[in-house]
Amino acid sequence: MRKVFISSVALLVSPTLFAAINNEAFTFIGFNAGQITYKEGGTLSSGVKFETSPTTTNIFNYSGGYTPIGDRFGFYINNTSTLTSDQANEEWKGSGSNVDPTDSTTYSVDGTYQRDLASSKHQALDILGGYLLNNGHQIVFGASYTQSSLDRSGFDAGSSLDDFNRANLSPYVGTSDGTSSAANTYEALNAAYGADPTGKIRNFTETFTSFSLQAGYKYDTLFKTRELGGRLQFGATVGIPMYYSVVNTSQPTLTFDSSFEGFDVGFSAGYGWRFTEHVGVMATANYFYRIRPELKQLFITRQQSIEATRGTVYTDSSSNSVTASEGVDPGRDRYVSIPENELSYWNVGLSAYWNF
Repeated sequence: MRKVFISSVALLVSPTLFAAINNEAFTFIGFNAGQITYKEGGTLSSGVKFETSPTTTNIFNYSGGYTPIGDRFGFYINNTSTLTSDQANEEWKGSGSNVDPTDSTTYSVDGTYQRDLASSKHQALDILGGYLLNNGHQIVFGASYTQSSLDRSGFDAGSSLDDFNRANLSPYVGTSDGTSSAANTYEALNAAYGADPTGKIRNFTETFTSFSLQAGYKYDTLFKTRELGGRLQFGATVGIPMYYSVVNTSQPTLTFDSSFEGFDVGFSAGYGWRFTEHVGVMATANYFYRIRPELKQLFITRQQSIEATRGTVYTDSSSNSVTASEGVDPGRDRYVSIPENELSYWNVGLSAYWNF
């Protein structure tokens, strides 16, 4: 009797254990609509702050699949890419104030000093291993390659451009003893170093590339049961950039890179229906966010700036044409930087799943 009872319990338990792990392969392709938001800001050496945050509307493509290995292990190879992007109206805003040392006048800025059109692209390749727990739960880990870019064109001046230049350049007007020289008036500094969207900035593309380690959690009822009908999935991942680099076509000879700075987070969810053992559809929603630190490097020294601006011609306050024969002193070394920046996107859409 005891052996019969044990055998009966084993027969009841075994199907339950079998149902708890359904390590099944699948492939998918999906199309989603959503928005990408890029945000950057910082403080210039003069103390004037700036920020910009364009948002574009995009069509996203998702594709990839899952391959099981044994009873509990498997791996994902998934791709995300944008198919289209509109052109967003981007505004660069400045804030802050400074004092002109030659006459103690305070110059302030609080408004838009530059405008342009921005479009964005994003692509990602994720290679993740997975370990199945019971009841549809899974731990994932692996690597992700992402590349995002912003294309900017159509630059124009904002209403606060002159205020921005005066507030940003006023600390450097005049020589170190406070007296003004022909080569260090505001007009000369503005001609050499002032922001001039319509005259000094050409169209350019800024590309951000990251290679990150990823870890996270997923839940999928497919891993729990082979039954047809409703299918639910959701998950979250966290990433640390092992390598991060930026290239800007306005200064193509300069590259910026770092490691182990910033982080990524991603969330996904979906609900759909398995029509047959091999075919189903799912409504999906995705969110991604990443932040990266400022990257800065010396562009040109103060003395090199002076040498480079010898012979600069500008118009003074009396509308006279003046030549800075000895060059224009910026009052500091000049640096170029990729400011601290954030990129995020969300999208919703429909995906098809199959397993043949």
